[in-house]
Amino acid sequence: MAVDCDRAFTHAGGSSRLLRALKIRETNNGRLVVASREDRSRAGIKDRRESAWVFGATDVLRGTFSDSVFINGGGKYPRALRLKSATCYTSGKKGSSKVIFAHHAWERGTDYLAAPLSVAANLLDAGLGAVGGDYPVHSLYDRGEKLYDLCEFMADLRQGRVSVPFVETTSRGGSVKLYEAMFPGRPLHRELLVPVSPALRQKAGLGDDAQAFMFKPKYFQPTYRGRLKLTFVDQNTVLLYEERTVEATNERYKKMKVVHGRCPITGVGGTKGNVGQWPVVLHHMTIGGRHYLVGFIHNGINVGLGALLMGKGYRGK
Repeated sequence: MAVDCDRAFTHAGGSSRLLRALKIRETNNGRLVVASREDRSRAGIKDRRESAWVFGATDVLRGTFSDSVFINGGGKYPRALRLKSATCYTSGKKGSSKVIFAHHAWERGTDYLAAPLSVAANLLDAGLGAVGGDYPVHSLYDRGEKLYDLCEFMADLRQGRVSVPFVETTSRGGSVKLYEAMFPGRPLHRELLVPVSPALRQKAGLGDDAQAFMFKPKYFQPTYRGRLKLTFVDQNTVLLYEERTVEATNERYKKMKVVHGRCPITGVGGTKGNVGQWPVVLHHMTIGGRHYLVGFIHNGINVGLGALLMGKGYRGK
């Protein structure tokens, strides 16, 4: 199912547009049919006055929305539909629209309805489909292969078969702790980083006075056989170290952040500030009191993997 949208629209909000179109446009075209008694029972609909629909038996979307039951959405878009009951096409997780999303794809002004996905799977898939940035992106096939490689790498890390940089701590906030361990003068800084090259400094749009660093080139050489593996860190990653004083409290704080880089899975990346939402973030694993630096990947993949590994729906902040 496809819905054309105004040029002002982007990928955001596509699910809502499609669910509104399902109710307004598609019912009369025969794509949705009235839910059977079995469908209603499976969805837990007891009120006979409540209308419910499913995709027709011959509809192509019946393949992915096989047991999905739609009802009137209410709320902000009263004419739109929402999922009363559905099963995530990838994980098998069951639930309502609170935990299952009508996942869609968007390309050149058109929304395409795809499949019901859990929150975690939806985030992961959205990350895999990301486009834009300053670098050539990888094909969808290559992204799937690279994501599989990342999952295998994480499994090897959990089993102790590979070594990556880590910090030992009893507190949460692994990304923050790893960034702090890369402050100038600290162990991970000395082991991993060197001052950024002039070429990367220019590419990241940084002035000469910025304290910027890159990962040591030796880690990316084909001949490297060292202990630490930075398989999912792009060699164009630039970290910026800042020290500032809060005038109101006269408190001084330190911060390390990524300001330029590229997701090795999708190819999406660039310089922070050149894109509306910075996509590349530090991805880590916490195992037995240690925070391990896995790489710098697209935020959607980072959050989706985290939610899947935790076995919970991601609520966000």
